[in-house]
Amino acid sequence: MSNLLRCCMHLRHSGCHCRYDALKLVFTDAVFTDCLQATQTILNMLNDPVQKLYLSFLEIKSRRYILRTLLDCFIPGNHLNSTAIENVQFRNPKYFLQLENMYLGAKVNAYWQKAYAKALHDFRIHCLDFFTAAASQIYKRFEFKNTVIKELEVLDPKCVLENKLQSIDNFASKFPTIATSMDVERRLLRNHKFDFDENVSAEEFWFHVKNLAGDGSPMFPHLSSFVEALLCLPHSSANMEKTYSVVNMIKTKQRNRLSTDTLVGLLHTKRMLKDSKCFDFPISSELVNKMTASMYDAD
Repeated sequence: MSNLLRCCMHLRHSGCHCRYDALKLVFTDAVFTDCLQATQTILNMLNDPVQKLYLSFLEIKSRRYILRTLLDCFIPGNHLNSTAIENVQFRNPKYFLQLENMYLGAKVNAYWQKAYAKALHDFRIHCLDFFTAAASQIYKRFEFKNTVIKELEVLDPKCVLENKLQSIDNFASKFPTIATSMDVERRLLRNHKFDFDENVSAEEFWFHVKNLAGDGSPMFPHLSSFVEALLCLPHSSANMEKTYSVVNMIKTKQRNRLSTDTLVGLLHTKRMLKDSKCFDFPISSELVNKMTASMYDAD
């Protein structure tokens, strides 16, 4: 049973919807080897096409405009386009799309032909409940009527690339501890030519701005520092909670003597590997050049 558990944990972290057939094979084997009612119950559920619909539901990868993307799945476009984001009637059924017209993810369409009508209707109802609950939680956490949140548009690279960046001194004055007069730099930035497209992330864009130099000195020292400070502000504790979970997976009872430095190194290594494997990770010459004896020197 321990082997089955480890296999399921691996499938869970690697993306269960991508390894669905492999998961069914694991439980098929477990039914005959472990002879447990629980494994038979799970296998029966995996053979139900509706379960695959739930696992494939809502594969929305975009991290930008997440609320608008979510609302667009079940709210008509004419209401979204004509209504301020803070006034969208996301709880009013009058403004909902028909169940069959909701967007539920690209892969769902490939699987729902195998599901029977009653189960498919219930599935769509549950998806609608998820949409409204998710939107409600986002609205609770962000005060969209707050003028400061509305003015955060200045951080959007699209605002700069389309030459919509107006004076930011009024906005910066709301953060007196980190702001200085930056209007001169704002004007210079507005007239600077960039090769980015409008879909570039805020982090990548402002990192590039920070490293721009003229006459050997930074071109936008105050503006880039101000934006960097804002981008460092956590909008939730989700990332910290994820880090705690990773730490608990690394520092187990069997590895309870790991030092803080080693733990930090393992966390950075895991972050750097991302979706790669250790045996096919592309090693750059820059990374090789950092592997010197000085890396072991004490601070």
